[in-house]
Amino acid sequence: MENRELKPCKCGGQAGVLSISVPSDENCVYYHDLYYVQCDLCDECTDYSQTKGDAINAWNRRAGDGT
Repeated sequence: MENRELKPCKCGGQAGVLSISVPSDENCVYYHDLYYVQCDLCDECTDYSQTKGDAINAWNRRAGDGT
């Protein structure tokens, strides 16, 4: 995956890519990761994405940033 830079948050804080592990089946035997981007200052965040790249893209195009 290419290294993509996160745009800064509108509040001036720094954003980071985070992940959570969620069960993939009803028996909670298998897990997969979902990714999201969150600001360390105001806690604004994206919805969960299947890949890091999708989470970064969602953050960088959030409403009102002109892209």
